[in-house]
Amino acid sequence: MAHNTITFVSMNCQGLSGAFKRADTLNFLRSKKYSIYFLQDTHFTDKEENYIRTQWGFECYFSNFTSQSRGVAILFNNNFEFSIHNIIKDNNGNKLILDITIEGKRLTLINIYGPNRDSPEFYNEIFIYLKNNSNPVIMAGDFNLVLDPGLDMKNYLNVNNPKAREEILNLILECNLVDCWRELNIETYQYTWRKKNTNKQARLDFFLISESLFMDVIDAKIVPGYKTDHSLIFVSLKFGKFSPGKSFWKFNNSLLKDQLFVTEVKTVIEDTKTNYWLRTGNNNSTPVNEIPVKDLQLSIDDQLFFDVLLMEIRGI
Repeated sequence: MAHNTITFVSMNCQGLSGAFKRADTLNFLRSKKYSIYFLQDTHFTDKEENYIRTQWGFECYFSNFTSQSRGVAILFNNNFEFSIHNIIKDNNGNKLILDITIEGKRLTLINIYGPNRDSPEFYNEIFIYLKNNSNPVIMAGDFNLVLDPGLDMKNYLNVNNPKAREEILNLILECNLVDCWRELNIETYQYTWRKKNTNKQARLDFFLISESLFMDVIDAKIVPGYKTDHSLIFVSLKFGKFSPGKSFWKFNNSLLKDQLFVTEVKTVIEDTKTNYWLRTGNNNSTPVNEIPVKDLQLSIDDQLFFDVLLMEIRGI
């Protein structure tokens, strides 16, 4: 089967209600010849949809609010095959969900413009939807929050929308999603939004994809946006080669700052060492935590012990 590269891009447009900026931005995006475009803060209205579809030249789907605020849209190029099965959108221009088949692969696309207020219920609704959804997911947008305060924000006094952040971290963990740019750039400091005339920056825009898709990611980058204070982000995937199989375990880094979790993990490590410690006459009375790691003898081989230890940590 031939493999086609499908490139998904996302950008907060900072308003496209003005005719000149809208035409200019759409021309810029179309010239890049990406495959699928997730746009946020569009300021489109329902009455303009047919006109914008004609202006773009290809298929478009919308969740609008007003000409002054919010709105999301997903725009398609004509360089690949797709079919739409279902469309879900809210009334506030913050969310658009497409049940879609791309090159024979059934997927769920979710375009997000996260509320500016701390609204965990917004992400909880998405969580409930995904728990009842069996399709692999590609979700992107401006989430108006950061996943890792240590890496994703600069010159902030406080973490933005902390309750919503906790909800989306739970969504990532429970729905087996991967922040694909961060996974490919583990310790990199790079941001997608900057406040004008200040040095305040944050990575508010990102892709979350099902981990079953991650092995087919070719590239994920943050590049300059166009006539907006947000960057353009993109991820490219190989389509046509998906097959079910074992996925990898994605650890949620934020747990390292949870003291209760850290304490429980240390206990699990000691308990697992005790369970698989090979007792001999010389060490039978010595507590396992007092035996140096280099001198610890196990009743199973090292790789099996490591796998068991990981399984126990995943369990908590």
